[in-house]
Amino acid sequence: VLSAMDAFPHSERVGGLGSLALANLVYKDDSNVEVMLERHGPGRIIRAMINLGGSVQVQAAGSWALAAIAGKNEDLREQALADGAADACEAAIARHGEHESEETTGSGTGVARNSRLALDRLQGIEPEEQGVTEDQCA
Repeated sequence: VLSAMDAFPHSERVGGLGSLALANLVYKDDSNVEVMLERHGPGRIIRAMINLGGSVQVQAAGSWALAAIAGKNEDLREQALADGAADACEAAIARHGEHESEETTGSGTGVARNSRLALDRLQGIEPEEQGVTEDQCA
């Protein structure tokens, strides 16, 4: 997945699906956390969000993936912060904020919602602490 993201940095499918795959791999097996840290997985997600800033799908997938990995492991959270995750999520909200009204009805893209969740988790705030259930974040 990491190699594909490096080889095809301007592919929306690879950027979006690769971001989701990285988050899923971290949850599937804890040994993948070390690989993600060694190979700077959070940076690959952030790079996809930067390279494909106009893609709503990549922004939604990337911000969800950052929220997931930041909530999984403290070292991944710190690496994501150091690699610029907060800036990437804030840029996604700024660029795609017009979808916010659709998100509240459940038919939106999730960019703003996922980015806010990522920003909270990057600060160490879990959804339950805000009265939001995990089901609402998926």
